[in-house]
Amino acid sequence: MVNPGNSEQETEASFDKDRSGMESQRVQSLIKQCSLGLFDLACQVSAFTTWMIGLDPNEMIGSSGFSAADMGLTTEPEKVAEDLEDNIADLIEKGDLALSKTDTPIESLPQSTLDALNNDEELKPRPGKLAYSWAYSNGYGLGNTLISAIQGSGSTSPHVGEEHQIEAVVTAIHPNMNGFYVQEEDDHSDGNASTSEGLFVYDPDKLFTGVVGDLVQVSGTVAEYETNTSNFTSDRDEVQNSLTQLSSITKVKILSSGNTLPATSELTLPVSEMSAMEALEGMSVTVNAGENPLTVTNNYTTGRYGQVGLSATGRLYQYTEQNAPSVDGYAAYLSELKKSLIWLDDASLEGNPATVLHARGGQPLSADNTLRTGDTINRISGVLDQRFEGYSVQTTEPADFQPTNERPGPVVDEQASLRVASFNLLNFWNGNGQGEGFPTDRGAKSVEEYDQQLSKLVAAIVGMDADVIALQELENDGFEDLSAIDSLVDALNAEGSGGNYAYVSVPERLLSNGILGTDAITNGIIYRTDAVRLLPEAEVAVLNLGYTREGDDPATDKATRPVIAASFEDLRSEEVFTAVSAHFKSKSSIAQGDGNEDLGDGAGVSNGQRTREAEAVTDWLATDPTNSNDTDVIVLGDLNAYSMEDPLMVFKNAGFTNLVGPNNYSYQFRGQFGSLDHALASPSLMAAVT
Repeated sequence: MVNPGNSEQETEASFDKDRSGMESQRVQSLIKQCSLGLFDLACQVSAFTTWMIGLDPNEMIGSSGFSAADMGLTTEPEKVAEDLEDNIADLIEKGDLALSKTDTPIESLPQSTLDALNNDEELKPRPGKLAYSWAYSNGYGLGNTLISAIQGSGSTSPHVGEEHQIEAVVTAIHPNMNGFYVQEEDDHSDGNASTSEGLFVYDPDKLFTGVVGDLVQVSGTVAEYETNTSNFTSDRDEVQNSLTQLSSITKVKILSSGNTLPATSELTLPVSEMSAMEALEGMSVTVNAGENPLTVTNNYTTGRYGQVGLSATGRLYQYTEQNAPSVDGYAAYLSELKKSLIWLDDASLEGNPATVLHARGGQPLSADNTLRTGDTINRISGVLDQRFEGYSVQTTEPADFQPTNERPGPVVDEQASLRVASFNLLNFWNGNGQGEGFPTDRGAKSVEEYDQQLSKLVAAIVGMDADVIALQELENDGFEDLSAIDSLVDALNAEGSGGNYAYVSVPERLLSNGILGTDAITNGIIYRTDAVRLLPEAEVAVLNLGYTREGDDPATDKATRPVIAASFEDLRSEEVFTAVSAHFKSKSSIAQGDGNEDLGDGAGVSNGQRTREAEAVTDWLATDPTNSNDTDVIVLGDLNAYSMEDPLMVFKNAGFTNLVGPNNYSYQFRGQFGSLDHALASPSLMAAVT
């Protein structure tokens, strides 16, 4: 192939031929514009073609395997120059026909290019179309790359970092995501089910000013927008979601408006392979679960980011809530789990939105219009996106969730004389107890936040109507006036419900510097004095459960969060029982010691520590630590272990019965449910449990 040359000097020298009149001036004008870079590659092609004017075309292009007849070439210089100028002008005017270099072989050029060449009478090779014919025969296309070619059939684009031009229909505009979605017209589909026809265009400068249905031509650089955050199955540092997009946009041209939108694809969950979702990335979809509805299984970030996690298989449970820990079993469980999940999002990156779009009945979320896990919807529609938590449907249309899971009413049991409960207060700190001392280390940041937290806790505790309540995550500031537990009980008694609450005060001899243990939070027990009394001859007992966090100094960061036990007498029946408030090591950090690494079996980190804590508690309780002379014992609290994990098996083997039945739950984590909080009854107490 003859090199057309890149410099003005080389180009003009090539035209020092015997030409005259208007034809020569026209040729020189074209070459001058090309040498100034006004037409870029199209001009290089026209320069090469013009260089051939007046010469024997067969002589010049014979070596390329094409004849003059093949190229539709005329030997009349005037005609060639005239048609050439018109041809270049047409190409540039149409925009979508502008010539650009491609590394793709001719046989792999976009179908739109092939269609244009073979079916458009204006583009067929004929006299004056040498520039186009030569460019096409030598690997130069019309400039548009099919979105399916950009997306490819893998998880990421094979063209990252390359500049490409696309032509597609705008299907969604989301300014709060700094971009818009486009999709190939249906007749431009490549017919390959493994490649997506849709694409996100990252347009923070808002070069596009049109509407949905516009046919646009966009030029930019192919990129992968990689994000990571915790989702249903992975930690924040494990997730890598990658959204193929066109970024660094240099041109957005609206070719026409009011176009028919490309067809919406159906996505039925669960999918057989995750590649089925990748193949629809960026496309308009409707997601369903076949004969089943989609079920809300994650509303943790609904208020924070407007997202709702949905499952095709109903409410999801933690693996070890229903199965014994297993490396192989847990891996298989997660692999299948993610095939049935999808996020519904509000097409916005805004945090804490003033209006949360998705709730019941197509109305915004509010105190009067909640969205509970277990609620359902038959299908959702929007554009399939992949960022942050994973595959999501982005839409600004509110979803019509149905109230399938209404809040349960109060439990009425005429046979029971007492009700006991456990309540993790989630870091209840009261400052100095006199309206000052804010912000606190873990709790409220201001007195206003404290008042809000306290009012909610009081309403919840009164609503439980329990006679003995084991508390966790109290500020560890003792058991005297102005302490956190003292402030809570004062607020309960001031509420006016008729209850008369008191708290178990741990004796000074069991405290260290006025606090219980060394952790920032502690346990406690409150009770209603009109239902029970502390057994006079018994003692309040505590058991230190200490650990040291991995990598910290054992001498300075040994955390002890003692268990509290107190024995009560039922004022009506005079029966005696012992209540225990416990809070075991969490799954959020690893403790020193054997068996604390995450084995990948579903139990998480520090399982060894929690198991040893369970063994210590059962051994301690066997000694009657409160001197109650009674074997009726109930262990209450946040054990940070699901029902089939080792700590619960320790209690089971010691004869305790878990009163939390199957499919019950106290905690939602990553859209999966289970009980970290438990009520465990000793064998003798079980006869009195209703």
